[in-house]
Amino acid sequence: MVDFPVFSDNYQVAFSNKYLSKDVKRHISSTISDRCVIGKNSEIGANTLIVNSVIGDGCKIYDNVTIKDSIIWNDVTIKSGCKLEHNLLCS
Repeated sequence: MVDFPVFSDNYQVAFSNKYLSKDVKRHISSTISDRCVIGKNSEIGANTLIVNSVIGDGCKIYDNVTIKDSIIWNDVTIKSGCKLEHNLLCS
């Protein structure tokens, strides 16, 4: 079992191993599964699915995106309709 590091007060834990910065902006129709970390000032669009992934600070993820088993570094923009699986992306 892998334990996520302890974060500062800027993060909130939502159920099993889901860590979201308190200032994440996400559309109500987006889905973030277990074992995810979403960094500060990141935005998540409508109908977006994030599974078992880490999203860095300041990322913009547009509508209808699927991200699975991936690491997205800080300040990355992912346009609408992208499907990412087993990826490492940096700006």
